[in-house]
Formats: sequence, C-alpha cells, structure tokens
Amino acid sequence: MSVAYTFEDHRLAKPDGFQVEIDETHERADIILNRPPYNIVSMPQRDQLRLVFETLDEDARVRIIVVRSVGEHFSSGGNIGGFMEASPETVSKLGAGVSVVVEKGAGESAGFTDSDYTSAGATIASAIMWPRIFLIVGAVDPELAQRLIIPLAASTIVAIAGALWLANRGRKEEKTLAEGGEKMKATNPLDLGTALRFGLILTAIMVAARAASAWAGASGLLLVAGISGLVDVDAISLSVATMSIHRLAAPSVAVGAILLAAVVNTLLKPAMALVIGGAPMGLRFLASSLAMIAACGAGWLLAMHLA
Repeated sequence: MSVAYTFEDHRLAKPDGFQVEIDETHERADIILNRPPYNIVSMPQRDQLRLVFETLDEDARVRIIVVRSVGEHFSSGGNIGGFMEASPETVSKLGAGVSVVVEKGAGESAGFTDSDYTSAGATIASAIMWPRIFLIVGAVDPELAQRLIIPLAASTIVAIAGALWLANRGRKEEKTLAEGGEKMKATNPLDLGTALRFGLILTAIMVAARAASAWAGASGLLLVAGISGLVDVDAISLSVATMSIHRLAAPSVAVGAILLAAVVNTLLKPAMALVIGGAPMGLRFLASSLAMIAACGAGWLLAMHLA
C-alpha cells in the first residue's frame, strides 16, 4: 500500500506541482506530477525533482521509481518562460544528478511514455513559425514573401505531418490516469512587458542588420540573421523585409537571411527540449525539426530553380 513519502530536507517541505508516495512492500516510489491539465514543470519544481531523485536513489527501501501524472495528459514539458529567465549556470545544472528508472506494470504506463504527445505539441508549435514568417514578410514586402512561399510551405507541411504521426503514436500508449489537481496559471503573451521586449529586440536587430550589411555586405547580414535566429525570428524577418523593400538588401540575400534565421531557431528548439524534457522527447522533436529544415532546403532549391 502506498503512503506519502516523508522528506527530511526542508527544501521538499512543500513540493511544487507534484507529490511522492512510497510502497515499501513492492520497494517502489511514485513521483506524481500534479498540475493538470498539462502538468507543466516549473523551474523550482525541476530543482525539487532533482532532490527527490537523489533522496530516493539513496533510500534502501526503494528499488523502482515510477513517474506518472494526475489528469488527462502526462506533461507538456518545462515552463519555457522560466527556462528563458534562468541564468546560464542554472540551466547548465538542470540535468545534474538525475537518473530516472522506469517500470511499466500491468495496465499502467510509467515514466516518460507521453514523449510522442509532447513532441507532437512542440512540433506543431514550431510549425506555426513558418507561416508566421510569410505573414510578417508579406505585410512589408509581398514580392519577397512570394520568393519565400515554397520553402515556408514545404516546412509547414512536413511539420504538420510529423506532428500528426507523433500524436498517432502517442495515442497507442495505454495510460492509467487520475483526476483532480491544480491548474497552472498562464501569463498573457500580449502584455506590455512582452511588447516592450519585442520592441527592444527588433530595434537592436534592425540597427545591427543595417550596420552589418553596410560594413560587410551580404555576409554581414547573414551573420546577423544567424545570430538573431537564436533570439527571435520575427524581428529579423521584419528587419530584412524592411531592408528589402527599400532596396538595401538584394532579394536573394534577404531570402537567405530569413531562412537562415529560421533554420537556426529550428535547431535551437530541440536543443532546449533535450535539456528541459529529456532525451525521449528531445530526440523525437529533433527528428521532426531536422525534417522541417530538410524540407526548407529542398523548397529553397526548388524556388531558385523556378526563378
């Protein structure tokens, strides 16, 4: 029979979004994510989970650690907002000392068995970037948007297909689910702080892009685009489209800069997923991301051939 696990460490006095139970008869401990509907993992929760794994690993009563969840979904992964606000030192230590042992018992899927679902969600979220680029560029320079439509459409189609395939795989997993729990409050992405941050990023990228283009020509603009892809694709897309409409960048260079930023950003996301969500989710998302990039490259070559 499972009972609540008692921790001596004061840092685990109030678990953030989870609970821990122990069944000494079966030498099993359960870590139960409890923040429905999506059981998002916060940064403080990650720190606490690390301590939990370390404690259970040293407990002679525990031979099996099962990670499961409350609610309809296992977990959508980490809170990206908290991850972005964390210091590099904190991020580098996220996976330190954590070793997960998964048991799959009769009628129950334990551990990170919803990796297909979370990967599908991450892929479909990433897919939105490609048509968004088209809309942003099209609003400023419709002619440039037409040059981008084939690679952007190809990437979007491949991303949606990959997300559907992953979701279908995830549906085949049998799950034992519980009800109840506390919902996590979502922040407003359109608040003033977010708008001001985007404005600052956009201004910095526009200045850098024009300066690099004037100083080093096409290679300078491509360099800025690649670096900007690590931060924000929308800002560099808008900046390059503005330069294109004013004939400050050749159309072919503008297309290359925007696609380069999109490719860099697409590679960054699965890298973050590997850190936040672990290998099962991260590697699946990496595969779908590489497929998007391949489709983008093929579409770009086709567009050049048809031009």
